[in-house]
Amino acid sequence: HKDKYFIITKITYREDSNRCDVFQSYQVDPNTVGQYTELKDENGKEIYGGDILDIDIDAPVEVFYYNGSFLVRGGWLTGDDLCSYNEHSKVTGNIYENPELLEINNDNT
Repeated sequence: HKDKYFIITKITYREDSNRCDVFQSYQVDPNTVGQYTELKDENGKEIYGGDILDIDIDAPVEVFYYNGSFLVRGGWLTGDDLCSYNEHSKVTGNIYENPELLEINNDNT
């Protein structure tokens, strides 16, 4: 028996029967769901934990969450605040679907 995980996007509570009806949900792998940072890149694309960004430092960076903050690491950056880079960055992929973006480019640094 394997657990299944879902993101529920539409739900209605019925007081008369004291139950909820789910109208829309998506099955997900919990290891690939990134938390929204509340920040956007230079093109207005939302940035999530696990995203890979191009920030013009000769290497892509990964967005990660640590100790209450979203940080970036990659190239010579080891944990800088994402807020310093988001407006001058482009989301190029994520660590779940495009891990090779970090492996290839970080080998060159």
